[in-house]
Amino acid sequence: PDRFSPLPVEGLEAMLARARQNNPNLERLSQAEAAAEKEKDLARSAFRPKAVVGAAYEGNSDWDGHGAKGYTAAVGLKWEVFDGFAREAKLAEAKIRVRQAEARRRDGEAGVLLAVRKAWLDLDTAVRQVGVVGAEGVFHRMVRDAGRERFAQPGGGAGPRDHRTHLDAVA
Repeated sequence: PDRFSPLPVEGLEAMLARARQNNPNLERLSQAEAAAEKEKDLARSAFRPKAVVGAAYEGNSDWDGHGAKGYTAAVGLKWEVFDGFAREAKLAEAKIRVRQAEARRRDGEAGVLLAVRKAWLDLDTAVRQVGVVGAEGVFHRMVRDAGRERFAQPGGGAGPRDHRTHLDAVA
């Protein structure tokens, strides 16, 4: 074909969205970040009071089967006042793990973004190069056809050679 039609190039944002969607590493990093957030919430809950509920049944019997039986139930609140700053340390560690997970996820997303941008630029460059080569091909065919016409005319050729040109051998 004499006419060049460029390859369809997907937009950068579409390529980026597809790469994020199909990347299991990013999914794993997002899950690790969510787990770190839950761990932080659990460490934060240590500062709240805890409800305690208990129930018991007790029975005593003597040799003739008679005896005392009783039920006991209890409800209470447990609130730690001082634990040597262990809760604060656990919360600080959990916050650090959340920040680390966020940094790993952002690093993974930056790597995907870099790879997609590079691939998109490589594809765009290739399409442009194909366009240049296609335009050069059209120019060479025009020169070849003009040469054929010139050599096909009487007296246009040089001696007993046929009217083929060097461009015919290349094209």
